[in-house]
Amino acid sequence: MSRRPKHFRQLAWDSVDAKYADISNPEWVLNDRLPSRFWTDPHNHRRYMKWLAIELKISDLDDWYRVTSSDIISRRGDGLLEYYSHSHIQLIMAMHPGHDWFVWKFNQVPNRFWDDLKNVKAYVKWFEKQNGIRKKSDWHRIQQDDLYDHCGGGLMDHYQCSVIRLLRAAYPDHDWKPWLFSQVTKNFWTDRRSRIEYLKWLGNQLGYKKPEDWYQLTRKDLTRYHGISLLLTSGLSRVEFLAELYPKLKWHEWKFKQVTPAFWDDASNRIRYLNWLGKELGYKSQNDWYKVMALDFSKNFGTTLIHFFYYGDLTAPLKELFPKSEWHAWKFRQVPAGFWDSIPNCQSYLSWLADQLGLKTKEDWYQVSRNDFFAHYGNGFIKRFKTPYKGLALAYPEYEWIPWLFDYAPSGFWGDAQNRKRYLTWLGHQLDFHSPEDWLELSAKQLRDHRGGGLLVKQKLGEIRAEGKATIGKEKKKGRKDTARFR
Repeated sequence: MSRRPKHFRQLAWDSVDAKYADISNPEWVLNDRLPSRFWTDPHNHRRYMKWLAIELKISDLDDWYRVTSSDIISRRGDGLLEYYSHSHIQLIMAMHPGHDWFVWKFNQVPNRFWDDLKNVKAYVKWFEKQNGIRKKSDWHRIQQDDLYDHCGGGLMDHYQCSVIRLLRAAYPDHDWKPWLFSQVTKNFWTDRRSRIEYLKWLGNQLGYKKPEDWYQLTRKDLTRYHGISLLLTSGLSRVEFLAELYPKLKWHEWKFKQVTPAFWDDASNRIRYLNWLGKELGYKSQNDWYKVMALDFSKNFGTTLIHFFYYGDLTAPLKELFPKSEWHAWKFRQVPAGFWDSIPNCQSYLSWLADQLGLKTKEDWYQVSRNDFFAHYGNGFIKRFKTPYKGLALAYPEYEWIPWLFDYAPSGFWGDAQNRKRYLTWLGHQLDFHSPEDWLELSAKQLRDHRGGGLLVKQKLGEIRAEGKATIGKEKKKGRKDTARFR
């Protein structure tokens, strides 16, 4: 019968045997089975850890933080771990009882380690020292990654990756405001309670005393007070989140101190505003809108809309509000700047006025007085051109208009010698004057009957007769008659 090899024999444990003091050829390396009660002797614990330090090239105590249970088990130390609840951390700390160990610096903390609030607070104090945190507000600059980078990954997992949850556990008596941190927890702003909590705080910061004060709120305020992400991530407008704070109040976007151009780009927003404005102004019918002025928009939060979207054209918003109705700019109390400088605008007005007055031909216009314009929303037209003649000449240059046939000649007209000559040539044809002597018979009544009253104001009758005599023999310029329907 063959004998069992010596190195497989079970050795009896003798703590005073000199061979057990040596670690150059330790038992756990030479023998596949260790002596009975080998790990009951603390002396062997120290021998094994001294040997392990050489194996793992550990030069200082901090190197032990990188040691794992697998490092020990793979080197025949599993029996030793049984004496330390299978925890390599407990083993290492037991071998160096005088050292200030930070358990979180090991690659893995013991099970349920972070369930103990004392451990959480100890880590937080250590982290504060590592990152120069001297007051609670210093935590606001800390992000999740900062904790992960400082051995806090397990702790972060324990608190759902939330810095604010961690701090509320570590400092339960402090009133932590999540929005003051550089990062808020995921879905923070989608929680209605979080939004209301922030808005109440924001109102206090801005000194708002009553709900209407919130209309002063700007994006700059939200940025300054850490709430711009409320707009960017919640998907809510200012009106929508204020409706949560004051659910019984009706909020209007246009009342805010700032309204983005994009708001007015939406036709539904413009219609909502116009309906609201009509109620504010007490309008009962469509025709009431002819009383509206740009100032009404400006006084009622619509400055940007009327001046930068509609460019001062009062008909533009009403065409949107009442698309089936025909609107005339001249019926408003105020027309856009430069309105009467536009030939198409003048033509539109004059065509409408012709219908109102029943005018059929060009000659009919000579019977229209300035009062007719005033009575038909033409105040601006007359203010711009002074006389119907100048406005008609601009709108319809293809016609040969005779200025003196209108009830009021242009200012300075009779002071121009060419104008007087043209009139007197025409007058001579009207009175059938063929010789200089005929002009000597010219009377003031004839002048007045032929629209020359203004000339009598400018000159004496004798001077007029003298100028009239000078027209004899000159080829008179006969204006063509135009009996076509005027439009």
